[in-house]
Amino acid sequence: MIALIEAARGDFIFFSADDDLCSRQSIEAVLAAIKRFGSDESVVGVTGHYLFETTAGSQLMGYSQVDSPSPTERINSYFALGLNLIYYSAVRRTVWSELCRWVGSLPLRFTYLDLIMAVMALLSGRYIDIKRMIYIYDFTGWEGGLKFEKDYALYEVAGIDRSALWLHGLF
Repeated sequence: MIALIEAARGDFIFFSADDDLCSRQSIEAVLAAIKRFGSDESVVGVTGHYLFETTAGSQLMGYSQVDSPSPTERINSYFALGLNLIYYSAVRRTVWSELCRWVGSLPLRFTYLDLIMAVMALLSGRYIDIKRMIYIYDFTGWEGGLKFEKDYALYEVAGIDRSALWLHGLF
């Protein structure tokens, strides 16, 4: 991932997964917020609301205090939601670069390091909440019997033993 971040030209990076969606209006709103707040060094990210799709229905979610100057309030807001949707926000490239270098320096490779990276990014500064939907997260493929099939397929390609999946509980 560090090669992708270094190849990026902008000040902010926005990640998207292959099974999720962002509308043109969402991207435009994120870009407008970056233009408006990007020079404020206390701002490390731009976020909004997330449409969380499951087989049981849809839910609009967001973080309430991520724009707070208090790191404690930002972290409490993150944990209160219970999902790592904030990973799919526009984040300052320098912040992601440093976090990726840190992850690369670890002696072990764990899955779900994105959770730790999101917490560390929130500790680094505020996220501007644009108060509109920016991302549609499709969780339907992770439910039921398919829950870990995507992870298992990735592990097989990467030559990682399936038992590594159970290290998730460490985080």
